[in-house]
Amino acid sequence: MKKKLLIIFSLLILAGSLLLQSVSLQVEQEHIKKEAHLKNYLPETLAGWKVDDVPLGRTEAVKSASEKTLNFDEYINKRYSNGNQYFAVFMAYWGTGKMAPQLVATHNPDRCWTKNGWTCVDSKFDHIKTVDEKNLLPGQWRYFKDFNDSPHYVMFWHLVGGEVYDYGGKRLNDNPSPIIWLKDSIKSKLVGIKEQYFIRVNSNVPLEQLWDKPKFQEVMKSISELGLIEKID
Repeated sequence: MKKKLLIIFSLLILAGSLLLQSVSLQVEQEHIKKEAHLKNYLPETLAGWKVDDVPLGRTEAVKSASEKTLNFDEYINKRYSNGNQYFAVFMAYWGTGKMAPQLVATHNPDRCWTKNGWTCVDSKFDHIKTVDEKNLLPGQWRYFKDFNDSPHYVMFWHLVGGEVYDYGGKRLNDNPSPIIWLKDSIKSKLVGIKEQYFIRVNSNVPLEQLWDKPKFQEVMKSISELGLIEKID
């Protein structure tokens, strides 16, 4: 089944590529990015919690390779620890014209963690949580176990131009949706690439146990100001 889906996906991408090559109306877009700003949305200190900046890899070579693959303009990765429990926040930013959203969308826990041998035990799609009595935009909630059987609870959001990215329905995104990939490929060429944020919050304890705690809410309130609050018309 997976082999069949891979063949279909490859054929759709090929067809889309040929279509894009035949289209002359492709937007010419300059890469425009904001100055470094992500640090303004995460507390440097948190009373009662140890705060560490976490590199993207254990070695400089791995860190460099990760940065090259993700191709972001800026990122921040912090871990907040209190005794045996912790939660971590990773945020990345791509300015307009930097990287097509369908490429950014392939770098999420559903794909990256499962490719590294982790197992998704449970999932909730378009899951809504509240911060300061305000709804956040729908996020993806997952419960993973790594190869040592250790638990990892995570929520993540991918924002494109301030809107939640469509992964292609309520599904585990270990493989991209061929239809969404093709649609976004065409849209990126014809309309251009909007600025993007990827936000991931993960912990070794269920996020529900942390969510209403004042210090966790303090961090989430700060993150939410990056554009995670649900817009009310």
